[in-house]
Amino acid sequence: MTGNADLEEELAMAPPSRKLARGLFRFIQPYRRLFLGMMGLEFLFVSARVGGPHIVKRVIDHGIPARDHAELFLLTGALVLLYVLCWLFDFIQFRTNMTAGQRILNDLRRAVFTHVQFLSMSYFDKTKAGKIISRADRDVAAMEHPMVWGPITLLNGTFYLLLSGVSMALYSWKLCLVIVALVPPLLIASEIFRRKGLVAYRRCRESLAVLTANVAESISGIKVTQAFAREARNLLIYSGLARRHADNVRHASVVWNLYSPFVRTLYVAATAVIIFYGGHLVAAGEIEVGVLAAFVLYLGMFFGPIFEFSSLFNEILHGSSAAERIFQLLETEPQVKDRPGAPPFPPIEGQVEFDHVWFRYRKEEVAPWILRDVHFTIRPGEMVAFVGPTGAGKSTIINLITRFYEPERGRILVDGLDLRDHTIESLHQQMGIVLQDNFLFSGTVFENIVYPQPETSLLEVEGLARALGAHELIARLSGGYGARVGERGTSLSQGERQLICFVRALVANPRILILDEATSSVDTVTEDRLQSALLKLVKGRTSFVVAHRLSTVRHADRIFVVERGEIVETGTHQELVRAGGRYAELHREYVRV
Repeated sequence: MTGNADLEEELAMAPPSRKLARGLFRFIQPYRRLFLGMMGLEFLFVSARVGGPHIVKRVIDHGIPARDHAELFLLTGALVLLYVLCWLFDFIQFRTNMTAGQRILNDLRRAVFTHVQFLSMSYFDKTKAGKIISRADRDVAAMEHPMVWGPITLLNGTFYLLLSGVSMALYSWKLCLVIVALVPPLLIASEIFRRKGLVAYRRCRESLAVLTANVAESISGIKVTQAFAREARNLLIYSGLARRHADNVRHASVVWNLYSPFVRTLYVAATAVIIFYGGHLVAAGEIEVGVLAAFVLYLGMFFGPIFEFSSLFNEILHGSSAAERIFQLLETEPQVKDRPGAPPFPPIEGQVEFDHVWFRYRKEEVAPWILRDVHFTIRPGEMVAFVGPTGAGKSTIINLITRFYEPERGRILVDGLDLRDHTIESLHQQMGIVLQDNFLFSGTVFENIVYPQPETSLLEVEGLARALGAHELIARLSGGYGARVGERGTSLSQGERQLICFVRALVANPRILILDEATSSVDTVTEDRLQSALLKLVKGRTSFVVAHRLSTVRHADRIFVVERGEIVETGTHQELVRAGGRYAELHREYVRV
């Protein structure tokens, strides 16, 4: 697919924006109390750790020279107590952090899943399923480390930098100048890494999404692949995509592995200079040995967060590109949605009117019209059929009645009410739909049938199945209504799936029944069995039937012949055959077949 799908895959090269930060804060904000508690615990933890070198300095400069065993004992006990407190604070804040982080990720997963449920069909037309799955799965997973461990790493490092920096400044401002001199090269290296890393990780996420989409598409079309012996060719394409992703990952790793050793080199250089210069200060009597020892310990505490920040920034780059893609999805507005304050539909009688409807799937001026000035009125309880060649616009009419799409011009009315003025949910609750390529979910036959109305009893389901002639077929399955259905219903034949979907469509007692090529996959014997049952079941319901098999539509109250987006003939089966027009031609071709 091209167009909007490609635009959705584009990632701007700007740094993580305030807009992205605001989006993340929206998910963090409900757990601000947990984060405040975690902040307090982290401050206590770092304070206890920073107190350790002060005790070491006291031991070296006073306890040991004075050979004061009592003081040494007290100082050693204080050091042990500090580290016990460190362990306690660390344990509590770890649990607090895990609780907050996992709740945020769970909210994010729920938000993505919920948003996808309400996106318009046009989005799914232009976006591969694998890319959507990548958002809900891989991209959310990529945010786990920065979201769960990022806040604690940031707080931990900030407190360490502040408290250890203040401690070093209080001990020796001359030694602090060595650290100050290292700040410019560190900032320059960090900025270079940020820019290079941002591009590298965004390329990784993009190539991974393309790779995932290719796998999902290949699995969905495996039957076609094997039928046309495309395995070797598909493997070649996949290998190219995998190689591209591996190259992107390798490049990102090189960027990271250049920066991290550079920071470590700065730390080693700083330690060497501190020991050398500090040794001179000790020899000159400007500082005590304990001060130098404490300074070296604080230097480790000061550079430790820098290592952690560099690692965290690596994770943030990885996660921010994933977050961009997630929020890109969350910000995608459904093209078809309820108007603010739209009321639900009242109980539907079933009159449907197309008021001079024009429609095309793409809004560009050059895009072809799929429907052109279509207008008709269907009476409540009437069974109508739409026939015509492939691509004529039959299924598009159905898609507009169900409000999967909306007309570009004109109106669609149900009981005189514009579809756009009422909620989509209240419309769908009074509809039953059976499509050509019906989808069954993993679970039992019964669970699939009651999908629209989970509170429906087994007795009610059996009654509907008997009326349709599907009960005997279902009863023959291993487990009957409790038979397990594989993913997409692969454990059942096409005809069995279609019959189950018929029963499912009628569970909600719909006022409007839609059958879009619903018998195309059912054998002739099964279709004949369905005809008499359908005539009873459509009685009292406004029913729309789209079919290539004219035997399915011959009992319709009215038949609409659709060609090139226009209705060219209307009438009953007998009237249209006698008229000798386009329907009569289709009928002659059907009879010959």
